[in-house]
Amino acid sequence: MILVLSLSVLFQLDEPNPCYAQEVAISYKTFYEELAPYGQWISDAQYGNVWVPRENKNFRPYFSRGSWVITDYGNTWISDDPWGWACYHYGRWTYDTYYRWIWIPGYEWAPAWVSWRIGGGYCGWAPMAPGTATAANYNTPESWWVFMEPKYMYLEDCAKYWHGAYFNHVFVNRTTAINNFYVDHATCVRYNFGPGSGLLEQVTHQAIPVYRVSQSKWPGASNIGKNGVSIFRPVVVRSPEQPDELIPAPKPISGPKPIPETKKNKPSIKTVLAKMPLVGHPVHDSGHFKVRRQERE
Repeated sequence: MILVLSLSVLFQLDEPNPCYAQEVAISYKTFYEELAPYGQWISDAQYGNVWVPRENKNFRPYFSRGSWVITDYGNTWISDDPWGWACYHYGRWTYDTYYRWIWIPGYEWAPAWVSWRIGGGYCGWAPMAPGTATAANYNTPESWWVFMEPKYMYLEDCAKYWHGAYFNHVFVNRTTAINNFYVDHATCVRYNFGPGSGLLEQVTHQAIPVYRVSQSKWPGASNIGKNGVSIFRPVVVRSPEQPDELIPAPKPISGPKPIPETKKNKPSIKTVLAKMPLVGHPVHDSGHFKVRRQERE
């Protein structure tokens, strides 16, 4: 009981602080205009206006053309895509067998809207589906998860160290949820911070750099400098605008679906199990408070 109360206090230290507005404000119109060249906006009865990126079947959000860094906001996905500033920091993703990956816009910014798991020498993440808040254990399809050894997560070419989703059921059952929830006192948004630098350094035996986030003035790909990351992260306000090239959904979006499995380059289950000892309970890692080395101005 003492431990639970201590954790509750620890994870809510910043919550009483007042919320402050961000410097830049946009409406959904900016989403519509900036993303239109790279995909199709469609109108769905259940989800409203959503965006289908012009990508092949191998595309995965929070995996393709990007990498992780730890910033003063937490584990932050840095995308090379010109639309990554929007789709990886606002809203939710879902998978439909007809459209494949679909982005549903949202109003709240976070370093990444994903759930996290760790254990047995592996760390994993998966996009949060529509209708989910910050709960780590929601009913996401197992095929959405990406697992790899933590020492590879923060490399620019981290994607090449992923062995596929073939045995994700093994990883999900033998890892534990990371429940590092944090409230950003600048926006009053609550999100999952992900694994803290202290935990990662214990696991990898490597120093994990921590970057400070600065506000970019224009939409586009995020830039990583020597000590900081420049990201376009405006406040999104509600407005009645509609996309110029909006079309009705050819088929209703059926909700979160598993990604069809491919047998190409399937690894040995013995190889996977050899690195996957059983683990225990959810991780409440307080190491992420050490990450906040610099106060935001």
